[in-house]
Amino acid sequence: MWLKENHKRIVIVLLYLLIILFITFFSRVPQIVYDVKLVPFWSYASWLRGNHSAGRSILLNIVLFIPLGYFLSSLFSSSKKKELTSIAIAGVISLAIEILQMITCRGMCDIDDLISNITGAAAGVLLFQKVHSKRISAILLAAGCVGCLLTVFPSAKNVIEVSLTKEFDFEISSVTLQDNIITLDGYCYFYERKTPSYSIVLKGQDKTIETQTVVDGRHYTAVGSVDNAAEEYTIMVRFNGFAEIATGTYLNSDSGDIKYVRGQLPQIDGIPEEAILKAYSAEFDTAVYQYEDRLIWIISSDLDDSAEVIYHVYTSEPEKLPEARTLYGYDNLGFRVGNRTEMQPITGYKVFEKKIPSSYAVSAVVVGLNVDGTITWSESFRVK
Repeated sequence: MWLKENHKRIVIVLLYLLIILFITFFSRVPQIVYDVKLVPFWSYASWLRGNHSAGRSILLNIVLFIPLGYFLSSLFSSSKKKELTSIAIAGVISLAIEILQMITCRGMCDIDDLISNITGAAAGVLLFQKVHSKRISAILLAAGCVGCLLTVFPSAKNVIEVSLTKEFDFEISSVTLQDNIITLDGYCYFYERKTPSYSIVLKGQDKTIETQTVVDGRHYTAVGSVDNAAEEYTIMVRFNGFAEIATGTYLNSDSGDIKYVRGQLPQIDGIPEEAILKAYSAEFDTAVYQYEDRLIWIISSDLDDSAEVIYHVYTSEPEKLPEARTLYGYDNLGFRVGNRTEMQPITGYKVFEKKIPSSYAVSAVVVGLNVDGTITWSESFRVK
């Protein structure tokens, strides 16, 4: 009898559950490592310290579960303990999602997300107690659908896409080229768990080359055949079950040299010949070099002083990061162009430098620019 009377409400609850699953699970690309945070209220503390990103995440998790609490209250409106039942079911759903995200590497398994979700469900229960109608239900359901659309069409310019991360270490010990056959030797392994099986892929401008990759512990040997020996290739790693991931290494097969090239950058007078080009944006005529123990930014003079340099340093020793950064696993060392002392300028460019941190092992760096409040460029690379 209860089922017959509530079939419409059941459909609404199931539909909203699909919306939640889409936003928190199906819309996400699997990462490579498990990401678990079991310290209660760490993100709330970060928010209080001025981390607006943590605040947005908390609010979004609360808002996402308000409709669920409301719809569950409607479903169990005839129950004597409808409030407790609705909040408990919402909590179980949230816990299941967090565990599912951890198992599938589709997000962080975070106790703070669970707290925020239950808070949102409780707010939805309270909303149902104060006011409930078909119009409110329709508005909440429509809001969930809008959330799905916003998830499907995110603004790529507002998100740093880190293709080269703290998750694994990749090195090339030697490269040989003979009769258009390239052989790479080196090592690749995960910092945080057992390394899954993988293969090395060379991605050229017109063709992707699969290699025969033999893995022996941390060491690998990859052999591939190239048609155009003078072409430049991006070296990718394909772990089983995941898309190819950039290693930050570019290979010019004509000379057999390993190169770190991001676009064609004209020679800039004043840059040491030994400096290695790590990242380049043709759009903003801006580059990052590594020279000995420091990074050098070459920033176009056309950029306003309000532009911000994005500078995230990843490490295999997160426990050695400054206390405020240990929860994130990377160090944020960015700066505003107008607030930092320049080196000797080069015609047409502003020049800045900063030492690579030595208090922890640096595995990768992500750099970019924030211009007019929008992240417009990001690149990632290895540092040795």
